[in-house]
Amino acid sequence: MLKNALVLILLLSPLGISHGQPKKNNPSSDEMVRRLIDASRPIYQQASNWICIAEIRQICRDGTCARVPSNQLLKITLSFASVELTHNGLYTRCLGDCGTTTGRASASGIYTLMDLSGTFIKVENDTKKFVDVATLQLDTFVSFGTCHAP
Repeated sequence: MLKNALVLILLLSPLGISHGQPKKNNPSSDEMVRRLIDASRPIYQQASNWICIAEIRQICRDGTCARVPSNQLLKITLSFASVELTHNGLYTRCLGDCGTTTGRASASGIYTLMDLSGTFIKVENDTKKFVDVATLQLDTFVSFGTCHAP
């Protein structure tokens, strides 16, 4: 009898049926399909313009990293108006002053990458979370945050 009960529990567990525990709040099937589609499409195919706000910033130098105080907002704007034809996009980085650079955009699995001289940004196509890495001399600035289409 105990053996049959264990077999039943093992069979029902993958179906999301638990034994006395509340079922987790799972996304709807429509939401899961949307996330799968977005994950397979680079962000430049989802919208032409993106605003990325850094929530965590660090500076790394001489082998150690430290968190940068967030008294200044780091805002990155990505513009992909003609990326399908040229694979180039505009990257604008604003931390007080703004600077705009043309960079090469590409897709790599579930990520969209943009390579620039001394800087790159990597955005997850589904969640729109990003990491931005910028160098200045031998210092490296690493920022993490989220992008959204305006």
